[in-house]
Amino acid sequence: MLALLNHFDELFTDTALRNTTSSRSRLFIPRVDIDESPTAYELTADLPGLTQEDIEISVEQGVLTFTGERSVSTSKDAVKKRRSERTLGSFRRTFTLPKDTPAEQITAKMEHGQLLISIPKPAPRAPTKVPIQGASV
Repeated sequence: MLALLNHFDELFTDTALRNTTSSRSRLFIPRVDIDESPTAYELTADLPGLTQEDIEISVEQGVLTFTGERSVSTSKDAVKKRRSERTLGSFRRTFTLPKDTPAEQITAKMEHGQLLISIPKPAPRAPTKVPIQGASV
């Protein structure tokens, strides 16, 4: 039986991965794409296994932040881990918004393990005319 377990371990051994991943480098950091349309920025974050209840989104002083935690599922049966590559833990991502972004118009939704945040672009400002006062002669 031990030989079978050793053979099982050999099948699933990835020495390169084992040597490059330490407990510190295995933090869960959601990957993000940001796309731009004519009217908005679309931020998409991969958050597999999470629900909208697991995530908080806030905007403060022109900075959008989303935080959450990806935790291990607990099993009632005693299970011996043979391999663990999934990253777990708390995460926090922050993004500086363009000046004058209307924070109250930002929307978010969860869809198939992805957080989709739509950030409307600020309205263009009209130039301000400065009157020229005449010189007194």
